[in-house]
Amino acid sequence: MSGLFHAPLLSLALLLASLLPLPAADPITTRTDEVGTLLNDWAAKGTAAGLSAITYENRDDAHSPLPLAMWPGLKTRTFTEDDRKAGRHKGPANLIHPTPTFGNCSMAAPADRGGSLARFYFMDLTGATFLAKQYLSNQLYIYPEHQDYDPGGNGIGGWGDLFPQNTPAVLISQGSSGSDQPFLKALLSTTAAFTPEIQRTLIDRRLLIPTLQHLLRHSLKTVQTAADYLTAKAHPIVFDAAQLDELKMVLAANRMTEGAIPPVALINLIEETAFEPGTHFFEPEKPHPWQLGTTPVSIARLFRGNQPAYQCILSTQGSGDLLGRPLNFRAIVLQGDPSRIVIKSDPANRAFQITIPWQPPEKTSPSAIRSHRIDIGIFADNGVATSTPAIFSLYLLPNERRFYDDKGRLTEIAYLASNPDLGLPPTDTDPRWLDAIQTALQPSNTLPGTLIERALEAPELAWFRVTASRLTVLKDRLTRLESDPDPKAKPDTEKQRQLLTSTLKENLATPLPGTRKLTARQTLETAFQSIARFTDLYPAFKTEIDTLATQSPNPDAPATLKAEVQKLIDWGILIPQPDGRLKPLHEKTDRPPPETAYLQALNLTVLSHALYPRALTRQPGPAWADPRLTTRKAWRDVFQYDETTGTLLGWTRHLLRRTARFDAQGRLLPDPPSPDSPPTPVAYFPDPDTGLRFEPNLK
Repeated sequence: MSGLFHAPLLSLALLLASLLPLPAADPITTRTDEVGTLLNDWAAKGTAAGLSAITYENRDDAHSPLPLAMWPGLKTRTFTEDDRKAGRHKGPANLIHPTPTFGNCSMAAPADRGGSLARFYFMDLTGATFLAKQYLSNQLYIYPEHQDYDPGGNGIGGWGDLFPQNTPAVLISQGSSGSDQPFLKALLSTTAAFTPEIQRTLIDRRLLIPTLQHLLRHSLKTVQTAADYLTAKAHPIVFDAAQLDELKMVLAANRMTEGAIPPVALINLIEETAFEPGTHFFEPEKPHPWQLGTTPVSIARLFRGNQPAYQCILSTQGSGDLLGRPLNFRAIVLQGDPSRIVIKSDPANRAFQITIPWQPPEKTSPSAIRSHRIDIGIFADNGVATSTPAIFSLYLLPNERRFYDDKGRLTEIAYLASNPDLGLPPTDTDPRWLDAIQTALQPSNTLPGTLIERALEAPELAWFRVTASRLTVLKDRLTRLESDPDPKAKPDTEKQRQLLTSTLKENLATPLPGTRKLTARQTLETAFQSIARFTDLYPAFKTEIDTLATQSPNPDAPATLKAEVQKLIDWGILIPQPDGRLKPLHEKTDRPPPETAYLQALNLTVLSHALYPRALTRQPGPAWADPRLTTRKAWRDVFQYDETTGTLLGWTRHLLRRTARFDAQGRLLPDPPSPDSPPTPVAYFPDPDTGLRFEPNLK
């Protein structure tokens, strides 16, 4: 790493060459917009370096090609016929090139079948290391997220945030094919805008990509102040081209002096919590490593263990500044709940101790995309500029849910936690919102009608009923126009569709009368959530709900509901009674939080598949987790502690209406307990029914 920051001795020839007059420069670009005009003006004056030192590589067989005529001085990487026959010209980059390179590849698989190319790197054991080498070798590639970062859950609307780590060593664009192009354009124009001296310095010291990432993130439209740069606004996992400010990037690059080049933050893992298979986590032989990546620019871990928290110590000793200036460091929570994360600084050793307990997923703002990843940025500051962060990521498995007591002790893990989505549309223009609003028209003498009336204040209910009637008139008019075979009706049809969409969006943003002062959208979300919190909903109205499920427009509703109920029976949460009723394990007054949470999760399926199936579109079952990271486990573990010392004694596993007891080392205890029978080690195997099964390991 020292070569990044200590200048090598320049040869006399190089020194003399740098002092020679610059020849008349060719135009950098054929662009005629403001950025193009600036670049060419600077080039004519000798104050912009251009792109003669830069190479472009397209790796999607020209599916999303850069318009090369726009950049006449740019080199392009070509592929031989042998390369093409062997497929080496397509897919994620796999070589570190000797020259500064920008590239793109608009290719991806469906989210549940591998996903984006960026996720391909993150799931490969050598992927993060390769990206870090690119980052520190003047190379950066852009890959679209495709389906890996969108509002929704389990494929309804989208899949949420599926990236297990964040890193500055790759750029991920919001969208699919072609969404990479605005970033290529901005990176090329910014690189071209550096003065020849600064561009040469950045390339020679391998600081080009850290500096470009610094400029891109500082210039985002969401970043208005220096404080904003130290927040998630500047460092998302996925970048939206709508937030790019290319002109700001170009101007900042051309003004950059040697003293303004930001430092480079590098991190090193000193120690960390260890997760041991069979004791702390349970997978078949040779599971995917929980140490997802360890590099100087990003470290990623999978919170796979049953410990109360993950803890690590990160050193910043490898960081440096071009001019050797002293550095100050900050560790900042970029994503996750800061109130649950403890960061202790050790300035003497340039290190941070970080403690992260498990925490529920959060919806990233303003995108409302649910994420299960915690990101902590490590920033270096030389007194003039703040670096691009090195990033530590901790990924929490979406299909796990954990519970803690008031002493911070882990009390329970559910390994088949339900999809937490309510099922409302993610966007305000989705026509399904009309069905959600129309729930206010449910007859009062029905269970759905009674529940929605209780969940809404009287003024809110009245507003929804009037609005639903008005929107129904617009929808009926659109339906008639859509069924008109006359081609002349198409313009009127489109106009009516736009009217319905804009009216629906406007109504959803309207603050409602009543005491809550929420918008219509917020009110509906609050109302449905309040119904879901009625924990005894299914046990109290089992007959009515089962009947409604048979009437659902979703033909799988009865079977889906039955499966969700059976899971709680298998876990010992719902107890079948001789008369066919189901009784919760505990009464409300002494019901522990995990039991309450499981009953509320069942209610989400009741709402989406029986009570309000037209308004709520939700994928039932557990939250989707990449099967490369974890094997499905159809059980929950309840932990026991010594009341005097607080020491973990072991846990009780609830599976298929049975229980098994384990000690703190993950060994199976005899049933019934016997001092003459020692604990037995356990082995885990894939199982078609339960996902994973365990058997005594008698070897």
